[in-house]
Amino acid sequence: MRESIAIPFSNYNISLHGTTDVAGRPYRKGDSAYYSFVSTNFVKTSGIRLLEGRGFVPSDESSGAIAALVNEAFVKMFLSSRRPIGATLGFHRDPGDTDADLPFTQPMTVVGVIQHEVQGGDLGAPFEPMVYIDYLALPKTSFLSAVFSMSAEYAVRSALPEATVAAELRAVVKQDAPTMAEMSLTQMEEHISQSLGQRRLALRLVAGFGIVALILSAVGIYGVLAYSEELRRREIGIRMALGSSRQGAARLVASQAGKMVLLGLVPGIVGAWAAGHAVRSFLFGVKGLDAETLTAAGALLLLVSAAAAFIPAMRAARVDPVETLRAE
Repeated sequence: MRESIAIPFSNYNISLHGTTDVAGRPYRKGDSAYYSFVSTNFVKTSGIRLLEGRGFVPSDESSGAIAALVNEAFVKMFLSSRRPIGATLGFHRDPGDTDADLPFTQPMTVVGVIQHEVQGGDLGAPFEPMVYIDYLALPKTSFLSAVFSMSAEYAVRSALPEATVAAELRAVVKQDAPTMAEMSLTQMEEHISQSLGQRRLALRLVAGFGIVALILSAVGIYGVLAYSEELRRREIGIRMALGSSRQGAARLVASQAGKMVLLGLVPGIVGAWAAGHAVRSFLFGVKGLDAETLTAAGALLLLVSAAAAFIPAMRAARVDPVETLRAE
């Protein structure tokens, strides 16, 4: 189980944002990080990958220095030129500040580096430098202990069915705190799904516009080919009178359709690549240029174009050369 004041996709995230000193590194204006206070099982329960060092252990609670975990963004900003493990951190003291102006004065020692964790509910937000501290190691005199006790949330990882876990948790809470209000339990997948609501709405709108554009393209291709076939009926009739087959007449229309599609498809792929490259910083979990998606979109456009060209091609194949010449 993980206890924390900053669980991803929660509406109650509370993180301390403080100016930060790193021993051996000159302080620069703007050197700050977010501090999250968590329980000892933070890494194991969260499933966050430990990149270097170790997680929290019970013995950290009684050590002189406060053990801390940092994320990749913190290492990149503060510790890029040295090995992170063993680095000493502290809250920056401005001229005139006293001990009372700092959350606590004890030094923090980096014991591990973890991968990025989403903070808040925005998947597209940039990763901020984060420092994680075991709340049990906080100085008892620090006001942060009181903040943690009032705002902590719990995350539980279990292989048991959701109903079983919920029943056991409620039974334990009812036994220890019978007057406590009914707790609310939600799966992390549901939190993630709720956080994606606005993006899904935007994607539905874009998909709707795409479908309308595809229909308009099919209607436009059909209209152009039908008009072109009507204008070329005399030419097609003469070709067939001189020995061209009905298949040849149909291919004549189909080749015109193919040229139209290629003239739109090639610039479209280039434009999609440029757009994907421009918005790559806003994407999460997807690539700016997805070859499979572009291939599928191109194949769909070709299929729709073939369907739009089918009727004009069949009409061209049914041209009667005798009637065409007689009309002349």
